[in-house]
Amino acid sequence: HCDPVMLEVFNNLFMSIAEQMGLTLQNTAYSVNIKERLDFSCAVFDGAGNLVANAPHMPVHLGSMGESVRAVLESVFRGRPELRGYLLDDQGALRRHVAVFVDGRRVSDPQGLSDPVGPASEVCVVQALSGG
Repeated sequence: HCDPVMLEVFNNLFMSIAEQMGLTLQNTAYSVNIKERLDFSCAVFDGAGNLVANAPHMPVHLGSMGESVRAVLESVFRGRPELRGYLLDDQGALRRHVAVFVDGRRVSDPQGLSDPVGPASEVCVVQALSGG
């Protein structure tokens, strides 16, 4: 059971953090795209890679951070549960011989798998093979 007042307090707290991240990014950026065009979004994720708060800096980005690599893999595991053991270790991190790419870039968080995945993103999982 959740106290609705505390839920709203924490919702506003996390939204404020995401908005402050954006202001700091805008004020310290060298990039014209960030500083003047405001072409960025900031979000807060939990330890499992789930979206907690997404600040509305760039309206086109809203909702694009709602999915993470972990969420995509979990949806794959629902249909193919046997793949979990091949890709993830006992702690839920990627195994050393597995690489995941989102839109051609290797994920930066192989333990938490919190890298954001947009609605049109392509996720590729590559397993290294060895042998003679």
